[in-house]
Amino acid sequence: MHLSPLDYSLQFNMAVVLKQQVENVVESTQRSHNKFIEAQKEQRVFVPEIKIEELEQVKMYIYI
Repeated sequence: MHLSPLDYSLQFNMAVVLKQQVENVVESTQRSHNKFIEAQKEQRVFVPEIKIEELEQVKMYIYI
């Protein structure tokens, strides 16, 4: 696109590809959300409490 910025077919194709990717992400997020809601209704979800010390350890490993 940078070689031919006025080629509108390239811009259109890029827009179509980006739209498809966004739709895939939204559908995946909706499926995950629905699974979470169903599990929560059945009280199958357990979210452990995260301690500050654990976060500091993760932060330390990221910067190594």
